[in-house]
Amino acid sequence: MIKIENLFYSYNSFEKDSGFLGSLKDFFKRREIKKLAIEDFNLEVEMGEIIGILGPNGSGKTTLIKLLTGILNPESGIIECDGNIPFKKEKSYLKSIGVIIGQKSQLIWDLPAEETLEMLRCIYKIDKTSYRNKLNNMVELLNLEDKLRVPVRKLSLGERIKFEIICALIHSPKILFLDEPTLGLDVLARRELWASIKSLKGKVTIILTTHYMDEVENLS
Repeated sequence: MIKIENLFYSYNSFEKDSGFLGSLKDFFKRREIKKLAIEDFNLEVEMGEIIGILGPNGSGKTTLIKLLTGILNPESGIIECDGNIPFKKEKSYLKSIGVIIGQKSQLIWDLPAEETLEMLRCIYKIDKTSYRNKLNNMVELLNLEDKLRVPVRKLSLGERIKFEIICALIHSPKILFLDEPTLGLDVLARRELWASIKSLKGKVTIILTTHYMDEVENLS
């Protein structure tokens, strides 16, 4: 189970006046501001569920994913994921999650996706037989059989996102965090990705953030 209770998180930032005088004043004394990103947030997710989180830009969706994956430490409140505290970054927890955050890519731009996946196989210490079986099943499901050896820079955006999904799932995680995975995709590519995510229902717990109401209605 994923359990969040009374979660708060805020960012410290700075403001300065425009022009040379503003820059000069900022050099001697910076004006600090505090922005509340998440306020008193509560959530419970059963294992195997797909949960959709909607919100406009700046509403804290990506911050929440970063907190759940251990990138950020909560200001206050409780986060437990399958009995783990994410910010402790224990190896057992890191191995049990897969993550896609916005347009940040795991794929090595000038190499075929197969090279990145082989690197991940070594990092997660996946035996070659299990790795090959999992990879073959996933590229077949996502219609990527003829794209494995194509340099990533020559793939379409939809194909790159599909390979990001494979990268996030190749080590068989229990929990998959998807932060706006369909951002920038056309209608057809979005529907293909939806079908891929639906096929995971009941096998992997999925937390999905998005701008699109139809995405939540179709998936979660």
